[in-house]
Amino acid sequence: MAEELQKVHLYYDEINKVRILETNVIKETEDLRDTCKDYDTKINDKTLILEQLDSEYDALQILEATQMETIEYLTQLR
Repeated sequence: MAEELQKVHLYYDEINKVRILETNVIKETEDLRDTCKDYDTKINDKTLILEQLDSEYDALQILEATQMETIEYLTQLR
């Protein structure tokens, strides 16, 4: 009976439910899903870090521009 079901790609799992996919295919699919979730989390973390760095860079540019204006003003006073 089990061999006949396998011919039409039906399988019994560990609790005797009929499945369309083999158990190892289901496990591989779940592993791939988990790996993709981990990858997505890492990408999101890196994106957040890059956004923070960009924000810091913008703040430093504003600070530098302010300092340059101050130096130019002080130079003109002399």
